[in-house]
Formats: sequence, structure tokens, C-alpha cells
Amino acid sequence: FLRFKPKAVVFIESHLTEEPMRVNLREESLEAYKDIPLGRITHLDGLDIVKHGATQAKLIMRNTAHKSHCKNVIGEVKGTTYPDEIITICGHYDTSRDISGASDNAGGTAIMMELGRVLAKSGSKRTLRFVAFAGEETGLQGSRNYAGELVKKSEAQKKRKSFNDKLDKTDLDKHVLVYNVDVHGCILGQNNFMFSGEEDLGAMVRLLSKELGIPVEVSKGAMSSDGSVLAAEGVPALQFARNGGTSGFLHSTLDDIKYLSADALENAGVFSEVLLRRYVTDAYALPVARTIPEDQQKGLKTFKKPEDKKDAKPKDAKPKAAKKAKKAKKAVKRSTK
Repeated sequence: FLRFKPKAVVFIESHLTEEPMRVNLREESLEAYKDIPLGRITHLDGLDIVKHGATQAKLIMRNTAHKSHCKNVIGEVKGTTYPDEIITICGHYDTSRDISGASDNAGGTAIMMELGRVLAKSGSKRTLRFVAFAGEETGLQGSRNYAGELVKKSEAQKKRKSFNDKLDKTDLDKHVLVYNVDVHGCILGQNNFMFSGEEDLGAMVRLLSKELGIPVEVSKGAMSSDGSVLAAEGVPALQFARNGGTSGFLHSTLDDIKYLSADALENAGVFSEVLLRRYVTDAYALPVARTIPEDQQKGLKTFKKPEDKKDAKPKDAKPKAAKKAKKAKKAVKRSTK
């Protein structure tokens, strides 16, 4: 809509909520919208404006911008048999500003931490890396930083003379699966899994759902969460959420612990624990290869870390004059042969 050069933009919520959602804009969005006031109003307020045929509006915004820092919190259980196979089990611990964020994502973080407690006691054939990501609500900043550092380190490792493509693995290569837990605990809702990787990822979730009697919906594709950032770098991802009902209150002050259910959290935790024990911690071989099928890669491109403008190089850094001189030099050489 920026091509219309608006003086201001008001977003009308698509769902019937008591208050508008609070959305944190990522850095590149702030740059794009820096001179345009942005606001959100409830669906019913928007409906009222449309019904009355309003053609003009005045929007005054008073905002204070400030910079802050956040950190990922990481704990690790070293694998006993395959320590170079790293399973990332994660959930983001931040939320929108000035709200409790009970379902998004205190519920998911609690499940991730409990998985860390129980799986650390029993041990694992593979290395388990538990990550509470920061900055998810401001553009997946924590996971993008984590993945970006992995990519940088891996590129440096490949440049070493001693590195053998056939025998050695980079730190990124060692990441073989990511299990992400985001939005959980609502009393009435539906358990949803999204996966990036081979079809067997979805199949193992469906089979376990029937065995445990815990209903889940499974679909293929990228979820707008931290797991997709690692999937964009080639790491298969399973992402688990509980949607519906009061999860629609996320990003607002209504996302409160009173709407969360201990039973819903327990069911999600049990399902996650059994799945991880069966296919990851105790398995002699992982059921899926470390690959992202070509038909899924396009949908993951948006989750790659945006290139730093300072580091970005033009496609052809050579000046036009230098290119012309080189062509002329080649022409002279051909004529003198």
C-alpha cells in the first residue's frame, strides 16, 4: 500500500476482539514506515466507521523510540552416542510490549523448560540444545541471530585447509532437527503441527496422535516462528502450537494466565516428550534425512536474515569504465593474433 503514498494507515482487526493487537515492527519495517503514523482499531470500531461512510479521519500518534538488547538463553545436554547430531528444542520467551503473554509464549516456554528438565535426567543419544529465543515478536531476531552466527561460523570452517567436505561437518551441518513450541495452553483449542522437511516428519506425528489419543492437525509448510529460521538454512523443523479460542487474545492484555489450562499444557508436554524420546533421544537412527524438499524452500526464503546494507555488495562491483577497458584490451589482443 506504500505505492499510494498514504498520510496514515489504520488497520482494522479481522477478528472480534475487545482490544486491538499490539504488534512490534521489525527494524526494516520501521525504516519503511518511519514517516507514516500507524494504528490498529477493533473490528467493531472499523465496522462502525464503514457503516457511517466516513471519508476523512485525523490520526495523531505520539511514540517514543528506544533501543534495547535481548539475549537468547541456551542449555545443552551432550549426546552419549551421536554428540555431533544436534536437536534444537526451542520456544521464544519474549512477548508484545506491556502484556503478560500467557499463551504467546509463556505456555510454550514452560513446555520447553519442562522438556529440558525431564530429558536432562534420562540423557540422550543425540545432543539436545534447549533455546529460549529472544526478540521473536520483533522480527525473529533471536533465532535469526542464532542461525546467522551458525552460517558465519560454518563458512569460516569450510575455508580451512584441513576441512574435508566428505568427512567433516560444520556447526550448521550438525543441526539435524528443530522442535519449536509456540502459543500453548488455551482451554478450548486445537493442537497443530507444521513441518518443514520430508513427509515422514508429518507421518510420525499423525501416528503418535492415534496411539496416545491426543488429537492433532498436521500440515506441511512454514510457521511464522523461530523454527522456520533454521529450516530456511536447511534444518528440518517440527513446530507445535495450540490455536483457537482464547489464543485469539495473543498480542493483547487479554492474553492472561486465567485463560490457560494445566491439562492443555500437560497434554502438549506429554506428546512432545514421547515424540522426542521415540524418534530422537532413544532412536538408533533419525527417521528423516537432513533435507528440505525443493517445493518447500521457496516458502522459507522470507525467514532468512535480511542482508546488512553495509555489507551488501552490488552484483557487479567493477566500474563500467573498467569493464569497457577490459573489453577493448581483449579486442586488441584478438586483432594482433
